[in-house]
Amino acid sequence: MNEQLVLMARELQDLHLKELELMEPLFDDIVIYISYNSKQGIRWKIVNDVPEAAITEVATQCDKLGYVRWKTATLNAFNRD
Repeated sequence: MNEQLVLMARELQDLHLKELELMEPLFDDIVIYISYNSKQGIRWKIVNDVPEAAITEVATQCDKLGYVRWKTATLNAFNRD
């Protein structure tokens, strides 16, 4: 399953989000987590601070692919034990 996620992430980056490289201002990095949800669907979330235009473009492309937004209470949901 992890290999499948890697392939999906590469496809998302190289094909579907290629337009982000041309958006002004040019962005450094957009970090997107993807995972399977409990129903074996793909969920996604952006985990770094990016402009609204980038969030909109990622959401549009992920919606087209049938991915669902990963719902968490905070942007960066890391365990800090």
